[in-house]
Amino acid sequence: MPEAEHRNCARHIYANFKKKWDGAQYRKWFWVAAKSSTKAEFGKAMSSILTLSKNAHKWLMIHDPNVWSRAFFSTTTKCTNIENNMCEVFNGSILSARDKLIIHLLEDIRRALMDRKERNSAIVLANDSDPICPRIRKKLEDHKQVYRYWNLKYNGEGMFEVYIGPTCGYVVNMKECTCTCNMWKLSGIPCVHAISAIYYGNGNPDDYVDACYMKETYRQTYSGYLQPMEGSNMWPESSINPVLPPVERRMPGRPKKARRKEFGEDVGTSKKQCEETMRVSRKKLQMTCSNCGGSGHNKKTCKNPTKVVNSQPKKNRGRPKVEKPTTSVAPKKRQVKKYTNMGAGLYIDLKTGKTYLNVSLYVYTLNM
Repeated sequence: MPEAEHRNCARHIYANFKKKWDGAQYRKWFWVAAKSSTKAEFGKAMSSILTLSKNAHKWLMIHDPNVWSRAFFSTTTKCTNIENNMCEVFNGSILSARDKLIIHLLEDIRRALMDRKERNSAIVLANDSDPICPRIRKKLEDHKQVYRYWNLKYNGEGMFEVYIGPTCGYVVNMKECTCTCNMWKLSGIPCVHAISAIYYGNGNPDDYVDACYMKETYRQTYSGYLQPMEGSNMWPESSINPVLPPVERRMPGRPKKARRKEFGEDVGTSKKQCEETMRVSRKKLQMTCSNCGGSGHNKKTCKNPTKVVNSQPKKNRGRPKVEKPTTSVAPKKRQVKKYTNMGAGLYIDLKTGKTYLNVSLYVYTLNM
């Protein structure tokens, strides 16, 4: 499409850039240059890269900043994306259907589009009182929260000077709906400087949002519907011989399904950790020996004599036990009842001389 604007994904450009020039400063100034909305900010970021490395600056300029920096994007499309996230999201949504035959793959995509259109329509059209789409409304409200920190001077002809501090300032032209920060024309949403000028004239920022973000435009764009289709069991049979698939050629080794990791991308110790936890890579990690304290090796490969550690006896866990006294006390003799089978009547104890009257069959005597 020669008439359409062509852009390159800044993340992929940085992945190739990082193979030769890696570091925090290179990363910082590259993304500042990619997200710069003016040529002045882009030039300052590239000057910082030039001081770090002339070859890095030359490499970035060869790869045409017109396709990866916001400072050179067209203001007609009203899109500020510098990454290819839309295609990445689409590839992730068809991950389960990529191994299917081409017809079944297209059927899954068609059904996913039907579901997505119905779901997004319900979200966008939920609140008919607000004419702006929900996500654009959120961005506009975020801009409204910070406009009060900017100072403003009016020249009387629809031109405003909006500034903060002694060096940072922009010019807003309300007649042409432009700001020298270029974000108003790039995105179609009034920037912070434009909102300051709008409120100065007692205007409403909602009236300056581009028409492409209105719900009415969304309704007109997606007014058509995808019609449901019957399954393959209801399709008419063709008299033409079916096209046979090519002869399968088995390549050596186990087939790979996982995506190839880019240079410097976070990896895990296993496939499951790589897909789920995305642990940070241990590459370029400085090892420290726990035996000698040196760097560059560990205890297993240490050539120094093994350090002897004076191990202290382990303490028993829990509360200390209370020692029992060593002196033993004789237990008291328990009274034991004895039962003697004697008949009922009057009895005399010959030892003590006492007389007992027994009215039952047994006589109870106590032994002390």
